Amino acid sequence: MCHSYLLLWISVVPLWIHGLVIEDFVLSGPGLPSAGLLMAKVNGTYGAVRYNSRFQRKDALDDLVCRTFGYVNESVVHPPHWPQLYTTEAALSINGCPDSLSSLYELNTSCKIIPGTFPYALDNLFKIVSCIPLVLVDGPSPLEGRLEAGLFGQLQTVCGHGFDGKAANVTCTSLGGMRTFRTTTENVPGKLPLYTRNIQCTGNEPSLEMCRHTGDPAAPCTRTGVVSVACHGGPLKLEPVMGNRSYEGILVGYHDNLWYDVIGQVSETTAKTFCSILGYGHVGFSTSARLVKKMEYYKLDVVCHGQETYIEECQGELKYCLDQRYWEYFKYDKLIHVVLFCSDYKLDNISLSASGVLQIDVNSQIWAVCAVNFTIETANNICTVLGFRETKSSGMMTAIEEPDMEILGSIYCEPNARSVVDCHIKHQFHNRLYSPSKACKDYVVLTCN
Repeated sequence: MCHSYLLLWISVVPLWIHGLVIEDFVLSGPGLPSAGLLMAKVNGTYGAVRYNSRFQRKDALDDLVCRTFGYVNESVVHPPHWPQLYTTEAALSINGCPDSLSSLYELNTSCKIIPGTFPYALDNLFKIVSCIPLVLVDGPSPLEGRLEAGLFGQLQTVCGHGFDGKAANVTCTSLGGMRTFRTTTENVPGKLPLYTRNIQCTGNEPSLEMCRHTGDPAAPCTRTGVVSVACHGGPLKLEPVMGNRSYEGILVGYHDNLWYDVIGQVSETTAKTFCSILGYGHVGFSTSARLVKKMEYYKLDVVCHGQETYIEECQGELKYCLDQRYWEYFKYDKLIHVVLFCSDYKLDNISLSASGVLQIDVNSQIWAVCAVNFTIETANNICTVLGFRETKSSGMMTAIEEPDMEILGSIYCEPNARSVVDCHIKHQFHNRLYSPSKACKDYVVLTCN
């Protein structure tokens, strides 16, 4: 099978390092121009550059690579999925670079560079640097604003020559958005150089660089005609784990043609914002779950403030999941998925079945009540709510046989409760780790005297 490769290179003044001559750098790989393996041309031959690749950690040098090739000063680190990029020896290795580097040109004077692979390296894997190819700036959210794109080695402001809805769709795809809903030109020029060639896309390209670029690069373009784009955000969804409750489950997101997991801890405000983004309104809560679930991409400890309409507007960086066996770096306590319960759990009715099972009507479904934390005081209050004059009752918790309905959670009634509005439901995982294997098995069978 043949593989096509896209090469993006920069010309550099040759650097003499330990007898080696670095003549050029290339970002190489079978895919997007903005993603690939950093290659260096040494003595007329290209070879991989290895730097801090152990555990596939993100390194400050990743952003330097992206800036050098004209992309946004951010990156997502991928381990190499391309078998031909696994190698046992590098052309050269880099270590000890300061964070202050502004260009690959400075490697010679600021970093430790040796031929081949470091002798103390614990692996010989090479990571793929996936640069963010463009950004929308000076808008109300990361998905709306003036377009600044990395095009053929330089980050530039895009003029409106021939830029249409198809090109905007490609822009939104690069950002993880699903489609555009507005494209305009405006008088917000910014400070970057102007890209004046026509960008003609079919709408299905994964990158603006892969569209057709026609016209004179020196064509006149006023700074009042720069492109502004607004995108719909990538979707969120809930993956049900217990039953078919569409409003409950593991939270996953979608970005740039891939699904990712939302993990870590989220605040009450963030949980309610997620539920709102999903279409359930600002109701509900979150808990955490340790699941045996293959995870490749993730966002950790996402923070929303309540007004966001897409997860991309919240704080949280998309990352690649490190090999989980490297526990000393990627702690196990971070491998916790966010579980959402997007409902206000309003209690509509309380009743007893023919066999005495305590039943609650929540979200138009009949549920059993978890016996955990069910007290005699609650039992007496429920008997009163059900219209029994005597408040003496006996509550029996049993797991001998399953009830005909699912167990939702615990019921709490206010002191001297007189009606169903005085009683409230708490989901069984409201304040504890979510685990289907530890779901409540004991339900309440109640007898009112």
